[in-house]
Amino acid sequence: MKNKLQTFSALFLLLLVTIGCSMANKLVNEYDKSRPPKVLTSDDGKTQISVPSSWTVDKELNPAANIQASNRLGEQYVVVISESKASFGQKIDFDYVTKFIQDDMLKKMTNGQILGQTDATVGGFPAKLFEATGEISNVKVKYLYALVNAPQNFHQIITWTLQDRYDDNKSKLQDVINSFKDTDDAPLPTPAKVKAKGSK
Repeated sequence: MKNKLQTFSALFLLLLVTIGCSMANKLVNEYDKSRPPKVLTSDDGKTQISVPSSWTVDKELNPAANIQASNRLGEQYVVVISESKASFGQKIDFDYVTKFIQDDMLKKMTNGQILGQTDATVGGFPAKLFEATGEISNVKVKYLYALVNAPQNFHQIITWTLQDRYDDNKSKLQDVINSFKDTDDAPLPTPAKVKAKGSK
């Protein structure tokens, strides 16, 4: 049975390469819709995301990442990088951290731009969501990036694709970001109201 599945997967990938990118994207999207997403958990068990079923764990994206995954055929990528606030040694302003990360991104890109920053909520925590576009090693890329301000940690959820595929892939990248969970810093549930004795 395993050999049959491997053969099918190989033939499926060969078919996608043969029929071209546009049709391949449609087939992959249909494949993802017909199957549940994959839940990926960091090695320490403290963070997790859900990715489309066509994505796989990809250990070659960023050595600092807690979670890494991709669909290389579709040029869709995500890494999650978590940093304990205690490691900064002092209270760090969230806006300052966001600006530092954006400046660092721009240094690593040619013709880099930061676009459309908004305040958001990711995994129940305050977050900054923005786009970044530019060239890395002559490849035109575009990022959808979330920086999450959890009580004990800063989490970077970095998704990206090629610039000319961004519009087609954006909703999928957004879904990956929105699936993020920090089980170490989970928001406390709203306490149930306790009724006094004798009350109805």
